[in-house]
Amino acid sequence: MATRYTNPIVQLGNDDATDVGSGWKLNFYLTGTTTRKDTFSDNALSSANANPVIANSAGRFGDIFYESGTYKVVLTDDSDVEKWTADPVSGSLGIGGGVIAKTASYTVVADDQSKIITGDSSSGAVTITLLAAATAGDGFEIGVKKIDSSTTAVTVDANGAETIDGITTFVLGAQYQEVLLRCDGVAWHVIADVYNDKHTRIQAWSKGADIASATTLVLGSDGNYFDVTGSTGPIAAITVAAGTFFMLQFDSTPTLTHSATLDLPGEANLTLVAGARLICFAQAANDVQVLDHIPADGYGGRRVGVWEHVSSTALTTATSIATAAFDAGYDYRIELENFSITDDSEDFWMRISDDGGSTYEAGGSDYMYETIVGGTVSTSTGAAQILVTSSSAGNDANTVSHLAVQLNNPNATGLHKYLTFHGGVQNNAPQIKHIDGSAVVLATAVVTNLQFLWADGSTFKAQGNIVVWKRLRG
Repeated sequence: MATRYTNPIVQLGNDDATDVGSGWKLNFYLTGTTTRKDTFSDNALSSANANPVIANSAGRFGDIFYESGTYKVVLTDDSDVEKWTADPVSGSLGIGGGVIAKTASYTVVADDQSKIITGDSSSGAVTITLLAAATAGDGFEIGVKKIDSSTTAVTVDANGAETIDGITTFVLGAQYQEVLLRCDGVAWHVIADVYNDKHTRIQAWSKGADIASATTLVLGSDGNYFDVTGSTGPIAAITVAAGTFFMLQFDSTPTLTHSATLDLPGEANLTLVAGARLICFAQAANDVQVLDHIPADGYGGRRVGVWEHVSSTALTTATSIATAAFDAGYDYRIELENFSITDDSEDFWMRISDDGGSTYEAGGSDYMYETIVGGTVSTSTGAAQILVTSSSAGNDANTVSHLAVQLNNPNATGLHKYLTFHGGVQNNAPQIKHIDGSAVVLATAVVTNLQFLWADGSTFKAQGNIVVWKRLRG
């Protein structure tokens, strides 16, 4: 709705048309300038007045309606002699201010009073810089809205060191975020926004379209809850607008890689199973904090101290087998089920890696162990491997072994790693020999992987499984 002009300085005249300002002129300019600014003869602002507006023979002016912004008003007589100047004079307020669209950075001017500025940052960052508070004056209002779906921000920047609710910039990071500001002549105040929802009512979320798993997961702008399909990965980054709170459900088994911009629980890589969920918050554009991981069984991070299944893999004919890298913050239990050797009567060993499985430590003083097999004790205070059995395993059809190894806190630094293991060997005699032992890794480096192998380079038979469990440390 427009604002009707009222004479800012009262001008008296006789009502009988004597001694009146016939032909006097009201000149309207942009505030602080000599650039003329339209007024209108109707409330709809569809018919512009002449500028200047000239008084009739009775010294009276017709209807004058302002558009948005502020004016400078100058009254002259019929000979263009100035009588007075009023500056500024407020124009229309509220939704009548109109909308202006910007695709590049822009500085607000006095004539933008009560307008909404839409920022489209799909082609690059857009900064809307406010005019000086003293120039805007008390009561000046402006709205800014980000209208595109990109993750590039639209930033509202106060003039110089001036502030918006105590901060110098206000960032709109997601599509249709908007802020309405009012000036008090010194600083700017947020009087309404859809950026900082106060959660005074039920929040209506929606499910977005499914997202295909990829090394960079790109979130849609059509919801806050998404199904992630497929297992492509590892997922190392998520493209998302700043300030977005969202949830992901995984329909398959991708892995996620911890990093500075994808902060996972325990700061460890995460292998998901179908049905797992993540609760996440983007503290900046593409900078995601994963607040919780809820496995398919629904326990999530609340399962401190409980063994969780990681993987089960069938053994193949190979000279050695090894675990995948260990996640930080967990203890590990590795079980070899029903395994056997292709040759006869070889020692069975373990070694560790501290470089992600590229190499395995085999120095003459890397390990210390004590192993008991069928009552026979084997010990070493400095060895190139951990001895599990001494010539007890054979390749007969009825010979089969089982071993369980526990390794506590393998990702700790500055500590020697302690392993315990137990199991048994059933040979063709028939006879069962119990295996029981413990070992220490004499170096203090992080243990990333555990390897099993035979002393003379024999291979495993293609039978049995390697099963890996982990438990979150309290």
